[in-house]
Amino acid sequence: MNKKRITAAAMAICMALPTAAAASANALDLLKYGDANADGAVNLSDMVTLTNYLHGKKANIIADLADINRDGSIDSLDLVQLRKKLLAFITSATENSVTSKYSTNLTAGLNADEKEQTNGEEKIDDEFRLAHSKFALELMKRQFSDSENVMISPYSIMQAMGMLTNGADGETLTELENVMGGLSVDELNKYLKQWRINQPNEEFCKLTTANSIWARNDENRIKPRPEFLQTTADYYNSEVYVAPFDDTTLEDINAWVNQKTDEMIPKIIDDISPEAIMFLINAVAFDAKWETPYEHEATRIMDFTDYNGNTKTAKMLCGIESHFIHDDHAEGFYKYYKGKKYAFAALLPEEGMTVTEYINSLTPEHFSTLFAEPEAEKVSWEDMTMVRIPKFKYDYQTTLNETLTDMGMEKSFSEYADFTKLTSVGHPSVSEVLHDTFIQLDEDGTKATAVTAIIMKDTAAIMDAPNELNFDRPFVYAIVDTETDMPVFLGTLTNIPE
Repeated sequence: MNKKRITAAAMAICMALPTAAAASANALDLLKYGDANADGAVNLSDMVTLTNYLHGKKANIIADLADINRDGSIDSLDLVQLRKKLLAFITSATENSVTSKYSTNLTAGLNADEKEQTNGEEKIDDEFRLAHSKFALELMKRQFSDSENVMISPYSIMQAMGMLTNGADGETLTELENVMGGLSVDELNKYLKQWRINQPNEEFCKLTTANSIWARNDENRIKPRPEFLQTTADYYNSEVYVAPFDDTTLEDINAWVNQKTDEMIPKIIDDISPEAIMFLINAVAFDAKWETPYEHEATRIMDFTDYNGNTKTAKMLCGIESHFIHDDHAEGFYKYYKGKKYAFAALLPEEGMTVTEYINSLTPEHFSTLFAEPEAEKVSWEDMTMVRIPKFKYDYQTTLNETLTDMGMEKSFSEYADFTKLTSVGHPSVSEVLHDTFIQLDEDGTKATAVTAIIMKDTAAIMDAPNELNFDRPFVYAIVDTETDMPVFLGTLTNIPE
């Protein structure tokens, strides 16, 4: 037998068997006669391979290994046997399973080197940049407000929505693909995987991404399809948990969120509805130091005029900057974090224009290039610009149901939702899409984090330079991936947080 690592599915099947001797014999049989694609492990991909073969689709199948019941033919009986064993693993918690305190983690111990598995995947290109810009801009136009500080992570929302899209079919799938910028789900999977696995993870600049799926341990209400779980594992590296959906699950989910956001977002849900049958969750955490930090001694108490025209005092970070961005209605600056793989960008709308008016003036085509190739000033005293921007910290919570419905995602929230690719029983729809973010910007750098949860239900003094750019009134900002020129976080500061 090939000595490649046995996957979590095979390990769980072994643990679920009645006796040690039987477990050993039956596990060996399954590993020998279930590895339909002969990759050295029996897992959900073998279910997909066998299903495709039986439906007449092209599948690289090994006949001897796919004849699981050893009757001399490959037919639906083999599929039934393989499905029965794998679904037992998916829907049952066992005493020996690795748990997240109370919930069974079906993917514990699997840490594949994903960068070795990306041959043939889509690279980030103009098609994806435009699709991402359409999605992000539609979110901004519906979510941002002149009356409050807002921050969203299109990156986080796309990761969670990408997992959901793989469970949809029919008109529900078409709606979701349109909302996500017009890409097919197959294209979306490949693009989002590329973007996720190429994030920096260095001492002074890191962005970490985690995805998880939590299913109620009740196969009469939900039975996740192996194909769905395999796809989300392949492209989103999702952890999969089976849980009772009681107070212990509430504790586990919030503990997972707290850990994956570096304790910046301690919880995402307050309770679990009796109707809830699945959570699809993304968490992203960003922590980076400035390439050129602000001097603590240079921080000044200055005035900031909020959205109502009221003047408040703010701690303003002051520094000479050399990279700038602008368009017909705003000007701003671009400040790199260490390693220059990420940058902070801020845009100040022209006098008399509110942040929402500015956002509504943007087109996807313009927005997709807004953060590309900032202009560098000449390094002469006369050309240097002093930038003053508030030091700030705040969190933001929102429910995206209305926003996503307005963007065209109607069926997902209705009784007509089609998520038959997600589960083989029940008729789930989306109950809520929760989004929580946090940002802290100071002299040393920036910390930011976001969580998206999709809940499925049943039915020193510095001399002034000649030029100045003062962010002393509401403005738009972003944390930008400089290699793709796409924002991971987008926000507005319309008043100074208490």
